[in-house]
Amino acid sequence: MLDQERTARAATEQAMAAAEHAKAAAEQQAAVLAAKLEAASARAVEAEARSQAAAKEATAARQAEQQARIAEQAAQARLESAVREIEQAKQAAQQARAEAKTAGEEAAELRGQLAAKVQA
Repeated sequence: MLDQERTARAATEQAMAAAEHAKAAAEQQAAVLAAKLEAASARAVEAEARSQAAAKEATAARQAEQQARIAEQAAQARLESAVREIEQAKQAAQQARAEAKTAGEEAAELRGQLAAKVQA
């Protein structure tokens, strides 16, 4: 009976040692997994921050593009207005030249009439 008790006690001690070993291995594996989880969480937070920064940059780029488009449209409108003004100035200059020519011709005719009256 004593041998059976010793054998049972030895088996119990071996089982307890195996359980302790398994517990230590499980704790070690849990620590490794916790560290991996923490690292993954940190990477996720960093990725979220980069994503938010990229979204802000994209929004700023869209706003800059819209402002550039508005500025381009305003410049185009100013250019078209300037072209119209140039055309109007050309027409006014052409009309002024025609009027000046007519005035010159009338002045020449009047000078001729004056000269004829002075001689007469």
